[in-house]
Amino acid sequence: MRKLRSRGATAALLAALTTLALATGPAHAATEVDVSIGSPGDVLVVKGAVHLRSGERADTIAIVDGPVTVARGATVTGDLFSVDGDVRIDGTVRGRVVTIGGRARVGGTGVVGDGIRYVESRPVVAPGANVGGTIERLELDFGGAAPFVSWLAWWLAVGVSTLVFGLLALWLAPRAADATFTRMRDGGWGPAIGIGFVVFIGLPVLAFIALVTLVGIPLGIGLLLALLPLGALGYVTCAWVLGRALVGPPRGRAVAFLAGWGVLRLVALVPVLGVLVFLVAVMFGLGALTWAIWQARGEGAGPSAPLAPAGGPEAPTAPTI
Repeated sequence: MRKLRSRGATAALLAALTTLALATGPAHAATEVDVSIGSPGDVLVVKGAVHLRSGERADTIAIVDGPVTVARGATVTGDLFSVDGDVRIDGTVRGRVVTIGGRARVGGTGVVGDGIRYVESRPVVAPGANVGGTIERLELDFGGAAPFVSWLAWWLAVGVSTLVFGLLALWLAPRAADATFTRMRDGGWGPAIGIGFVVFIGLPVLAFIALVTLVGIPLGIGLLLALLPLGALGYVTCAWVLGRALVGPPRGRAVAFLAGWGVLRLVALVPVLGVLVFLVAVMFGLGALTWAIWQARGEGAGPSAPLAPAGGPEAPTAPTI
């Protein structure tokens, strides 16, 4: 059963990392999809260029990050939609032209049937061009999607920051990380949960109590400022312990941490449950660190060796006279 769970978590992690790599990779690694440019059909391009030559036709053109050219004698029977790219029209676009992040230029032989909509750069229309409809600026309004966009940005920010912080902490203190996992493996899960709960609840309460007293205000402010880095440390510690439990030696520490971090970030995508798991991860991580440090201090003290008698070894008995 453990192997099945480990493989499932690893598969989920690989899927998440693959998606993240595709989303954040360099522009030259993007995939170009070009569908039926020489016959009636749609043209869909991601990171590329569209050049519709004289005599060629397309139903709808949608492109992200690239220029579009509709030559004289070429025809777009539908709309032309461009994101982050310039558009040059010397032929005919029977529908609407929409540009976001680029500029549309209509030559003297160009025809646009249903107007031009733009977000940033106003279109340039040459004398003699035939543009039906209106030329107007669009105001982007995410509407109901705004909370989702904010939530996704927050999820990415937390994910990237904890990833960098966790790898840095693992690089600076690899032995401490190994010792923490060893404590958990040897029966420290229960104490870590109990101690983590006390620390997780106790520190904010202690900070509040300190703030209501005049003398303890500096202490309260210091505790409040420490909550954020302590929470991050607890979260990455939980990710490390979880990852090492899934990916044991001889796999490297970084791979193990990525496994635990990936599982936690995947769960964070689930509404409500993600927040609860985040809080539990912080609580458990703080408890695991506290328990490991406590145990290390106890072993470091150890029983003291017996003291040798004062004055050195006993002298032999003098012969009797």
